[in-house]
Amino acid sequence: MAVARSRSGRIEGPWIHEDQLLMDRNAGHSSLFTGLDGRTYLATHYPDTPHGSERPLFLPIEETADGLRIK
Repeated sequence: MAVARSRSGRIEGPWIHEDQLLMDRNAGHSSLFTGLDGRTYLATHYPDTPHGSERPLFLPIEETADGLRIK
């Protein structure tokens, strides 16, 4: 799972791709959300297969000066 950031902070970009992968797994499309506990989570499905064996995966995540990091 790769991360791209908008250098301007706007949806129009310009976009920069991070050098490091956030997660090196066969996971599907992902979203960040704030849980009821106030923490930030990454929601994805794992594994990313077309056969119906995907399961939801919720990982606590934090934003650091260097980017995103799975806790």
